[in-house]
Amino acid sequence: MSNIMDLDLEFIKKRITVQPPYFAFDRLYQHREDDWDIYGEFCPEQCPGAEDGIVSIAEAGRHLAILGTCAASLYDHEDEAIYYLATRATGSIYHYEIPGEQKFQSERLTARARITGRHRKTLQAHTELVFENTALMSIKVEYYIIPYKLFSRLFSKNHHPGFGLAETGPSPYKRPMALDFEVPGDQGLTAHSADDSHGQCLGHFTGYPMWPVAIIVYSAGQVVAELMKYLIKDDSMKYRIHDIEVDAFQLTPVSVRLSFHAKLLKTSEDGLFSVSCRVVGGGQDVAKIDMQCFPGVEASL
Repeated sequence: MSNIMDLDLEFIKKRITVQPPYFAFDRLYQHREDDWDIYGEFCPEQCPGAEDGIVSIAEAGRHLAILGTCAASLYDHEDEAIYYLATRATGSIYHYEIPGEQKFQSERLTARARITGRHRKTLQAHTELVFENTALMSIKVEYYIIPYKLFSRLFSKNHHPGFGLAETGPSPYKRPMALDFEVPGDQGLTAHSADDSHGQCLGHFTGYPMWPVAIIVYSAGQVVAELMKYLIKDDSMKYRIHDIEVDAFQLTPVSVRLSFHAKLLKTSEDGLFSVSCRVVGGGQDVAKIDMQCFPGVEASL
C-alpha cells in the first residue's frame, strides 16, 4: 500500500470557498506516516519583482495560507462551507535559492501544513514551502472562522452572485497590481491602488469581491522596494526578506481604493532594514506589514 493518499480537490475547494485562479494547487495529498496534515503542489506564477528569492513571500503566503484551510477542512465535520479569514501571519525565509541548483525557473514546489490549534472561532496552522524535503520558508498563520450562513449575513451588502468564478485565460495573479506612487521622501513613501482592481480577487471568496491579504502584502512589498531604492539611491536594487509579520484587521471590499504608507523604522549595523507598511482603505486601517530586509542580493543571513 502506498504511503501517499491523494485528496479530492473539488470537494476541498468547495469547503473552503476558494476557487481558481486564486486557488492554484493542482494536487493535494497526505502522507500516512508523518505528522503533517496535508501536502500540496503548485507552480509559482507571480513575478517576484525586486524581491530576490525563489518565490515572493506574498505568493508563498497565499498558497500556504490556503493550504492551512485545506488542512482544517479535513477535520471539520460541519455540513456547510466555512470561510477562513487570515488575521495574522509570521514568516521566515531559510533559502533564497534552490539548494544545489544554479537557477530556479518555474519548478514545481511543494507546500505542507499542520493544524496547531483550533477553537470555535479561531484556527492556527504551521506551514512550510519545501523543495525535495528541504524547507525553504515557514509561515505561521492565524485565522478567524466564519460559517457560510453567518458570513452571508455579515457581508450581504458585498454579495455579487457569480463574481469571481473561474475564467479561462491567463491568471491575473501573474502580473502585479497597478499602483499610483506619490513622491518619495526621507519619511517614507505612499502609493495607491488603481481605480479598477477587481481582477485581483478572482477565485477568492467567490461571490464576495474582497481584497485578499496576499495581494495586499504583495503590493506592500512593491512600495517597500521603491522606498528602499530611493533611500539607497539604486534603482536596480534587489532585496531579501529576512522575516515578516502581517496583521489583517478587516475584510475590505475590492471596490475600496487602498493606500500603502511605507516607512523605514531603523537600520542595523549589519545592513538590515526594518520597514513598516500601513494599509488604509475607506479611512480605516486594513492591514499592517512589518518586514526586516537586506537590500542587495549579496546579503546573507
